[in-house]
Amino acid sequence: PKQDASTKAVMCCDVVDRGLAYGAGQIVKKQANGRLLALDAKTGKTNWEVEVCDPKVGSTLTQAPFVAKDTVLIGCSGAELGVRGAVNAFDLKTGELKWRAFATGSDDSVRLAKDFNKDNPHYGQFGLGT
Repeated sequence: PKQDASTKAVMCCDVVDRGLAYGAGQIVKKQANGRLLALDAKTGKTNWEVEVCDPKVGSTLTQAPFVAKDTVLIGCSGAELGVRGAVNAFDLKTGELKWRAFATGSDDSVRLAKDFNKDNPHYGQFGLGT
């Protein structure tokens, strides 16, 4: 699909496409416009499409998605433009968001477990944020 040319101006690391992912008979690809798609590998038909991030605020997709069992993982780029980065997990069959973990923020938004650093408490503890 045709994409908004203004997205190029905010893409981290130039206009790049680092690849595709495959799982459950689908090709999963990202687009520079912040959308993630799953295409039927045999027919090319779009099975689902979701918005992951918004280029209008400087957030883009430059990396390849990663499929792990029934989950598609992908993160947003744009920290150089003040974007709060996140790793997103989508259901491979439906495209539904399963969870999102931000790079900064409260323990809950970063998705830290209560014992995440029990062996190295000098590096930080639950409840202190990032």
